[in-house]
Amino acid sequence: MYKFFNRCSVVVAISAVCVVLLFFLERDNRSVPFAIAVVLTLTVLIFNFTQRVRASLLLSWCIVFIVAAISLTKQRLMGFNVHVFDLLTFATDSDSLHFVLINYWKTLIPLPVALLLAAWFVRGLFRADRPLHIAPLWRLAGIFSVAVFLTISYPRSPGDHGYYMGGHFATSLFVSLTDTSFLFEEIELTREVAAREVAAPFHRGQMCGDMSSAPDLYIIHMESMFSPSLYPDWKFGGPDGYLARETADWRPLRVETFAGASWTTTFSLMTGLPAIDFGWMRPYLPIFMAGKVKNALPQLLAACGYRTLAVMPTRYEMVNEGPFLKSIGFEEVYDRDDVGAGASHARDRLFYEFTMALVSDHKNSTDPRPLFVFVQTMTTHGPYDDVSQPEDAVGGMPFGNRPDIDEFLRRMTLARQDYAPFLAFVDQNKAKGGAVVVEYGDHQPSVSQDSADAAVRGQAAADWNSPLYQTYFDVHAYGRDVKSLPPMTMDVGFLGVTIADAAGLPNNAAQRALLMLRDQCAGSYHSCADKALVWDHLGKLTVSDLLELP
Repeated sequence: MYKFFNRCSVVVAISAVCVVLLFFLERDNRSVPFAIAVVLTLTVLIFNFTQRVRASLLLSWCIVFIVAAISLTKQRLMGFNVHVFDLLTFATDSDSLHFVLINYWKTLIPLPVALLLAAWFVRGLFRADRPLHIAPLWRLAGIFSVAVFLTISYPRSPGDHGYYMGGHFATSLFVSLTDTSFLFEEIELTREVAAREVAAPFHRGQMCGDMSSAPDLYIIHMESMFSPSLYPDWKFGGPDGYLARETADWRPLRVETFAGASWTTTFSLMTGLPAIDFGWMRPYLPIFMAGKVKNALPQLLAACGYRTLAVMPTRYEMVNEGPFLKSIGFEEVYDRDDVGAGASHARDRLFYEFTMALVSDHKNSTDPRPLFVFVQTMTTHGPYDDVSQPEDAVGGMPFGNRPDIDEFLRRMTLARQDYAPFLAFVDQNKAKGGAVVVEYGDHQPSVSQDSADAAVRGQAAADWNSPLYQTYFDVHAYGRDVKSLPPMTMDVGFLGVTIADAAGLPNNAAQRALLMLRDQCAGSYHSCADKALVWDHLGKLTVSDLLELP
């Protein structure tokens, strides 16, 4: 068998098939030459150690396609291709690794199997291949040639971080190796802000108002939730069905991630900053920005006397999100271990029950402070290839979609059913000044990508304005008048300040300036038609010591 695969004609035929497959994996003809250059580079390097050219070439194809499979899997699960920085962040984060292994073990099983089979196959190839002795000068010429090929075929334009958002599965990791220089450079946001001429810093005083009539504020992070009516091909019970009624009044919201990396949405909402403009740092912001934001919503409310609490469905240290939440003003952060969530897909009611116990204890104590409570949920988290908690029946199932879409909609139904008793509890236990509950979808699930791609007739993940980045928010007020909200689709970076303003919560000069920026940019932060307004605002935050940029 190995002699057959070591025939020159067979190696050429396999390579030709692999080149064709690259076009499907890259989805961008411009990056295919670079992928071929990577294969040839690996071949030359391996050959210099083994002196077996055919086996070296086949091993190089194996490496590139295994990397492509990993990248495709990560993009489907987290909305971002594999990147060299993953090795510096997620790979050294035991909580992140535990989360991935517990939730996605079925998806990951083929990887070690493929590695073992490839190792067994390649081992036989090298044994069967005859050594080819080439003079050192020609070896150097080969190394020089592939280096030139790599350089001239390099596909990513400077600052194009969208390269890692769609397609480019075979090349993303290798292209990202050049991004290691970013660790020693300022990001574009920092350079733009540094170039601004700021007349005067923001006044640092808070406008707390009469705190005796301040409302409780609850912000509910709805995992992977959005309105399924966004995609006409989805069936979810008809116009009179449960989900149609639940989502009828939802307002559109633009977020900056899909399928995963929920902390990106949390970052933008709480800080009032555009995560996209942090470029390559976007997936790792809780790591890089902890302790550097001084004007986040929980900081502002805590300064005016609010008790601030956060409840997480993951472990405290995962992606540094717990320490980050502490650094932006949450006095108490409870993780999945505190809640007692043993299952990776624990029902949302578990987190609501834990939160209600905290709130009840507070209301029964002598602590007069109003509450700011942030709750992250988990029921609708992927993957969706298995029925989660099958004992919980949902009417109307199956809805008539692909099984994974139906399972997402089933979990969404369960999540909405868990949410209703929590809203009733908030109403019954509101503060003297009432209570305001804001719910929002952190990102769309991985199962919506095909529908989004079809809607834009391309790669929706690479287009920040595609439907793939639209979720929702909704506001429930109990015993509190809330101003009418602006009729616009806004970026999530504007949501926190918008809700605070509508509910009459404490503010400061920087928050009022952010509201003005929202209106000037028609709700678009990253895509503001006059981006200079964004840079000016961020520049003023930095000179006011309210923001430290990396």
